[in-house]
Amino acid sequence: MRVVHLSTIHQALDIRIFMKECRTLAAFGYDVHLIVQNPPVSQKEGVKFWSLDIDLSAGKFKQFCQRYTQICKIAWQLNANIYHFHDPELILLGLFLKLKGAYVIYDVHEDAPREAISLNKKKPIWGYTKYFVFWLLETFAKRLLDAFVCVTLSIKSKFPTKKSWLIQNFPLEEEIQAYSQSFIDYPERHHKLIYVGGITEIRGITEIIEALSQLPCDTDCQLLLLGTFSPLFLRFELEKHNGWKRVEYMGWCDRNNMIQHMRLARAGLVLFHPEVDHRDAIPNKLFEYMAAGLPIIASDFPKWQQIIHELNCGLVVNPLDPMAIASAIQYILDHPKVAQEMGENGRNAVIKKFNWSNDARNLLKLYNSIELPKKSLVERQK
Repeated sequence: MRVVHLSTIHQALDIRIFMKECRTLAAFGYDVHLIVQNPPVSQKEGVKFWSLDIDLSAGKFKQFCQRYTQICKIAWQLNANIYHFHDPELILLGLFLKLKGAYVIYDVHEDAPREAISLNKKKPIWGYTKYFVFWLLETFAKRLLDAFVCVTLSIKSKFPTKKSWLIQNFPLEEEIQAYSQSFIDYPERHHKLIYVGGITEIRGITEIIEALSQLPCDTDCQLLLLGTFSPLFLRFELEKHNGWKRVEYMGWCDRNNMIQHMRLARAGLVLFHPEVDHRDAIPNKLFEYMAAGLPIIASDFPKWQQIIHELNCGLVVNPLDPMAIASAIQYILDHPKVAQEMGENGRNAVIKKFNWSNDARNLLKLYNSIELPKKSLVERQK
């Protein structure tokens, strides 16, 4: 059974798309193809890559048109039984493929309409325009597409119950094992915090840097900052801040380097602003920090607070309050035994429950439930 995964915006080796979903399907015998930008190889671990070649010197709209034209052409030529796409921009293509007879799955990573507003606060007209477009596209998708793979229960609740599947973003077993093999006892770790992921204002980087400046001068503490800034000028603004003196900016790191940095830290930071789409999200970094045995300092959203308090694996604070963030950091550094216990609690929870194996079973259950038409797309074309 030929399966094609499609994305115009995610990286070729994206953790959810390639590392988790595509590799799982390939391991269980599916003929898996992945259409993305700039894949590093033509084939990897049973997954065949198809490249979108974009003229980076062109304007954003022209690049968008190039991506869309190419992905439509390649998807059509592959004549797959199942198409599984990962971007709301591809709903139109999904609807077209559905009308032509394929089984089409929409993998909903985010609440796209709400996110459009959150990411465009300085351009509200554009933000609400995108909100309406995504809302309209998803309205058609709910009626016509075959299945929806949702990353959280709150997102799943917005799609048809009988066609929706909960497949979350918990850590891979191989990464949990990698942390185990290179595990460093908590008392031997450096006095470093770590932040991993996209570095933006609404993910709390400004408040984090301000919190670092409020720590006592004699506090031994550094922040390992892993990721890329968006927009780029945000970095130059933060470098002028007094708190930047405590930052070690590592830029983008691959998974192996990220694991090596995380094993040395004493706490992981995930301090998103209280946007509507953030409150309902469950970021995978939360569980990756837990897998590394790190106590977490996180935003005090009800869902996050429930997880962290039930597991006793970290602290929650108001993400808009730098002083509260600084106090949580100081507490972690001043109470290493408590912090170690929090890290061990989170790690045990990931090993026992919050890992990819459960979601992999749900993914395979979805694919195994698919009943294809008697005549395939290829046969109808012939």
